[in-house]
Amino acid sequence: MLDDIHRAFWVALRNSWAGWANRLIIVDPDTVVRWNRQRFRRHWTRISQRRGPGRPRTDQEIRELIRLMARDGWGAPQVHGELILATLPGAGRWREQAIVGQWRDR
Repeated sequence: MLDDIHRAFWVALRNSWAGWANRLIIVDPDTVVRWNRQRFRRHWTRISQRRGPGRPRTDQEIRELIRLMARDGWGAPQVHGELILATLPGAGRWREQAIVGQWRDR
């Protein structure tokens, strides 16, 4: 049911725009639901697209460090643990020493 504000809006629209009635389109509710589902599907399809092929490359410096550690006899768990430590704040000094070649004894 229309209240006075809505009636005033439609009267003002009719008086200010001669072709307003031609622009009104009655849409089936099923059509609106279908449009929303399609838009939802397109939105999530676009968001879930892969940004690039595969895993991002590891820096050359890190790859060389891993090779050095492997040559020195470090196992995969040790290498993994040290790389985690190298990414923590305050671990930069260890990383610098490791790159220079001052390895800790195991």
